[in-house]
Amino acid sequence: MAIIYIATAPPVPREQTAALLKEYGAIWCPPPSLRPWKGTPSEREITVLGHRGENCVLLGAGVTRSNSRFLFNTHLLWTNRDLPGVRTRAVELGYAGPPNMSFLVLDDVCTARLDVSGEIGRFLDKFTPGLNVVPENSVERLLRLL
Repeated sequence: MAIIYIATAPPVPREQTAALLKEYGAIWCPPPSLRPWKGTPSEREITVLGHRGENCVLLGAGVTRSNSRFLFNTHLLWTNRDLPGVRTRAVELGYAGPPNMSFLVLDDVCTARLDVSGEIGRFLDKFTPGLNVVPENSVERLLRLL
C-alpha cells in the first residue's frame, strides 16, 4: 500500500513545498484531529507527494519515518523539537502555524518536478487535499514517473 499526500496552493506554492521536501525530507501535515486522514501511512511505507495548483504536479516520494515520540495520537508526526530547524524553514517558505507545526518525515526521498497531465493528471485530480490511500494497481505507475 502507498499513501499520497496532496498539497494545495495556496497557502504555499509548489516550489516551496518541494524545497521543504528536498531540504528536510519533510511534508507539512496537520494532525488527524485537525484534518482527518483518509489514509494512515505506516512506518516504512511509500508516501508520494503531489501538489494541486493550476495543474497537478508530482513532487516526489519517500518512505515514511516513524518518530520515537508519540505526538497527536501517532508516531508518524514530527515537530521542530524532533527535527530542529524544520519549522523555521517552513515559515521562511511561507507556511504559517503554531510553534508545534507537524510534519511527516520521509527517508530515501526521490524528488521530481513533473507537470502531470493526461491520464495521470486525471488520476491525481481524484484525490482530495491531505492524506489519501493509493490503489495498489496505481502505485508502480506513479513511482515510474519519479
